[in-house]
Parts: sequence; C-alpha cells; structure tokens
Amino acid sequence: MQTTQHPRIPVNLIDRGNNPRKHFDEAHLNDLANSIKQVGVLQPILVRPTDNGRFQIVAGERRYRATILAFGNDESISIPAMVQTMSDEEADRAALTENVVREKMSALDEAESAARILGSCKGDRDEAARMLGWNRTTLDRRLSLMYAIPSVRDALRNDDITLGHAELLAVLRKESQEVALSMLLKQEKRPSVAAFKDMLERMALSLESAIFVKEDCQNCQFNTGNQQALFAETLTTGNCTNKPCYDQKTDAHLEALAQSLRDDYQVVRIIRPGDNFTIIPLRADGPKGVGTEQAQACRSCQNFGAAVSAVPDKLGQVYKDQCSDTACNVRMVAARIKAETVQSAPQQTPTETAAKTKEQGGQTEAAKAPKKAAPESSVEPSNAVKTYREEVWRAIFKRVVQRADTVTNRSVLLAIVLHRPSVLSSRNLSEETAALGLKHTETNVGKLLADCLSLENAQLSAALSHVAASASADLEIQHITGILNTLEVKIEQHWQLNAQFLGRLTKNEIDTLCTELGIKTVLDGQYAKLLAGKKDDFVKGVLEIKDFEYIGLIPKAMKWPKG
Repeated sequence: MQTTQHPRIPVNLIDRGNNPRKHFDEAHLNDLANSIKQVGVLQPILVRPTDNGRFQIVAGERRYRATILAFGNDESISIPAMVQTMSDEEADRAALTENVVREKMSALDEAESAARILGSCKGDRDEAARMLGWNRTTLDRRLSLMYAIPSVRDALRNDDITLGHAELLAVLRKESQEVALSMLLKQEKRPSVAAFKDMLERMALSLESAIFVKEDCQNCQFNTGNQQALFAETLTTGNCTNKPCYDQKTDAHLEALAQSLRDDYQVVRIIRPGDNFTIIPLRADGPKGVGTEQAQACRSCQNFGAAVSAVPDKLGQVYKDQCSDTACNVRMVAARIKAETVQSAPQQTPTETAAKTKEQGGQTEAAKAPKKAAPESSVEPSNAVKTYREEVWRAIFKRVVQRADTVTNRSVLLAIVLHRPSVLSSRNLSEETAALGLKHTETNVGKLLADCLSLENAQLSAALSHVAASASADLEIQHITGILNTLEVKIEQHWQLNAQFLGRLTKNEIDTLCTELGIKTVLDGQYAKLLAGKKDDFVKGVLEIKDFEYIGLIPKAMKWPKG
C-alpha cells in the first residue's frame, strides 16, 4: 500500500479552532491515544496558517488531543498535517462538514453543525443536505433539535429519552415541551416513538394558539371543544385533532404573511426551527453594526429581507430588516470595527512628528505614502437588477456599435474576432439584414455572395455595420462593458430612470435608490406617505416630480464597472 507523506508540525505550534464538537468522550480519547502510541497518526489533521508562524486546527482535533495525551505537548512532538490557506468562513464550513460526515458526533452536536452549514448555504436546505451527505428528512429532523429546551437536551444526552422522543418534543412550544417531557419521564415504561407522537398530536394542536382564522372550526367534528362551542369565542378552549388540516391552515396563513412582504423586501423567508443561523438583523450601530453608510447600502442588496416565524412560540411573528447572508454580515461588522480602530489610533504629537521628519530628511512617512480612500460600501444587487441592467447594457452596446463610424465599427469587429469569433451570431445578423434583401434561409454561399455583390455601397456598409453588433447576445457581459468603457460611452446618454426599472425593484430597493439620488430630499414631506403606500403609487410619485431633472440621474447599480 502506497502512503502519501505529509509535513509534520510541532504540536506546540498548533491552536484549536472553532470546533463544532462540544463533547469528547474520555474513554474513546484514551483508546485513540493508545492506538497512536502503537501505530502513530494514520490520517493527517487539517490546519490553516495563522499569524506569527502558528497554525489553527480546521479538522482533526480528536487526533491532536490524543497525540498530546499520548506523548505530551513538548516541542519535539509533531503530528502529520495538511496545511491549507482558508478564510474564516471556509474554515468553519470545512470543520463542520468534516465533523458531521467523517467523525461521529452526538445528535445535538450534529444539529448545531447542520444549522451552521445551513446558514452558510443561505437557508437552502437541499444544498445543506447534499453537503452533509444526508437526505432532506434527516436534515429536517436534526434541525428540529435546535428548538429543544435544555431539559430535553439533557434527557437525550443522558439517554433518558431516545432521539425520536427528543425530535417530537422539539417541535412543541417551550412550555409544552416541559410538560410533555415530565409526563414522558414519569411513565415506568417509555412509550414507543409512534405512540408518543400520537399522544402529542392529540394534545398539541391548540385552537387558542392557532394563527389562522377559526370560523370553519366552529362546528368541525375534530374540535374537542365543539360540544361546548355554542359561540365562536369558546373555541379557544378546544384542541384540533386533525393535524393535516391544522398544519395546512397554519402554512397557508404563514405564506399569506410572507406574500404581503414581497413587494417591500428582496428576500422573504418562513423561518422554522433550525434556521437559527440563516438570518441576522441588519444593524448600523452597536457591537454588531455594519456602519451607517453600509447599512443603507445593504437595503438594496439581494440578501436584504424579512422573515415570518414558524417557530412554535413565535408563530406568525414578522421580523423586518434582516440580512440572509450571515457570513457577509460578519465580514462587514469586522470591516467597520477595523476602520474605527484605525481612525481612533493615537496620533503623533507635533514634537514627535517634527523629530521624525528631520530623521527622514524633511518628509514624513505619511507624506510619502499614497493617500488611501475610505472603503466604499458594497452590496450584491438583486437578481432582478442584475438581469435588467445586463439587458440594458447589451442593448446599448448593440446600438453604439451599429451607429459607430466605420473605423470604430471595424476595430470592434477585429477585437471580437481576435478574442473569439464564435460569439458572432449569424442568426442575429441575418435578422438585422433581412430588410436589405439578404435571405437568412439561403444555404448556398455562392448565391449569398451574389446577393451581397448586388448591394449598393450604402447598403453594403449598412449590412457590415451589423456584424460586430451581432455579438451582443453571446459575448460575456464583462467584455460588453469593457468595449463600452474603451469607447468612452456614458450610460446617461442612453438610459434614464423609468417605470420598467423601478417596477422590478422592491420598495426597500426603491427607497435606497431615492436616498442615493437625492429624490427623497426633493420630495420632502410627501416621501413618507409615498413609501407607506402601494408600490405602484410609490413608483409613479418618484417619476413624476414637477420640474425635476431626471436626465443624467444614474444609480450606482446601473453603472457598468470601470476599467
């Protein structure tokens, strides 16, 4: 058997990372240490380099701990390791996946890890299940444990209840979990998971806590309080024994709440137990704030949105102004803290500055160094914006190239041919030149040539002007904007704010745009009323400001990148 050699790193240069495994079984760790004494570490750990020549564990902390247990933490003791440069986000994801997929963890640790992986997948449960090598049912069941109260977790950890019991308890309201757990533990013989499920379903579906309209429940045979329900008000004392109907009505109500938010927000999610790490409130200030300017910019990001809670104790509650890219939010907070730290760094006194200037021949290091511009706020535009602006940019490219002078047109054509001639579309070209009598259905090149030779010079020039423009549909967008930059084309010469564009945006995106372009200030007192109203009226109000100059008013999201 061929073995792959990996570098060995002294254990005293290795630091523990953000390990999702919270519990290390002492007996198993001792067994592994004894094995390592006999045969060594057969599988290298995964580390990433950190500052000062040290390394941080990404995966393999059990092997690291067992090595120290076997041989100590002396500088002469080393361990085989794979070294890989990773960002914090990449390291966390690798650690989570490694622990869940390769090294057996407790169900509770698996639940925590699965929830974090789900967060890194922006709430996409199918993608998270694929990464973990689980089916969707397993993922959903593990994630449900994230809502288990501490006493349920302790009972599972101590083997007082089974995993199946814990999963059933975790989907109840928290006070109901405590009652049901107490009832379960008091029974001399634990009921089967199926029997316990049936018991919970009969007691759990309270009509008092139902969020849907209960008119249909008044005379329903599945309403346990129906015998006393002479009036609708008394329904609150009953339970529903038809779980599929109860769940369907609840889900329909949650979806209706979500739908009512979709004109306002780019992302609207129904948050269920286990979705803990998929959203985070967008804050400008405080320890978790991204900064005032960045927070304003984030409101137009594709990941900005709202959430509707499907968590039992908060069923139907709406949470606005949420970020659904938690990793990006963490980076933005770190960037804001770093910028504030630099700004608040102590400055040199005039005496110190003068002395240093003299030492450096009359010029300070600060004067020598180029001035750094403050970092601009950044966002990822919504898919609606990206799709629309690409359509506009391609249309502008086509129009500009077709109308360019002969030298420019042929220069563009030559550049495209040298880059990749396959992006020139005969179909697009044929459609453009059909009016000149050139039949795009003609398969005989000789006949096509005869038709071309019959054209007058003006017609031939007109036909040739379409050749470079035929690439507008298939040339990559970065090359489209690169050509527009080289030709010094300005978007304001070809586009202005319009209803088609604004109609694709959410109200939050329009609000951010109005702040950026100064429209909010111009509308003054009328603005709050427009923002609170219907989206169509908001768009109309923004575009019909009397004596307002719209030409040249271009939002950042519509400008093509420079360079």
